[in-house]
Amino acid sequence: MSSIRAEVQKEVIQQVSLIQNRQTQRMSEAVAAASKTEIQQVLSDRLKALEASRQEDNRALIAAIENLATRQAVDYASLRGDLETLAVTAQGEILSTKKNFANLAAYATLGNPQSDIKEH
Repeated sequence: MSSIRAEVQKEVIQQVSLIQNRQTQRMSEAVAAASKTEIQQVLSDRLKALEASRQEDNRALIAAIENLATRQAVDYASLRGDLETLAVTAQGEILSTKKNFANLAAYATLGNPQSDIKEH
């Protein structure tokens, strides 16, 4: 009887060990699945945060570019106005200088007695 008891005890121990191994395997698989799901969730959340940050950076960059374009247009208009003012002023000065030269030439040829001064 002792040998039957030893065999039964041995088989029970093997069965309990097998059950424990299966349970350990199932728990390991469950933990792995839970970890995988948790990792996927963390990665998904991080990717969403990165995408939101990228979109915010894009909006800031677009606003900066638009601001720069606006400033460039204002500067261009200001420079154009300054250049037009310079052109008008220069044209007026040129006309005035021509008139002064014409008056000087007329004065020198018509009424200036020193126009006959001989060169040395």
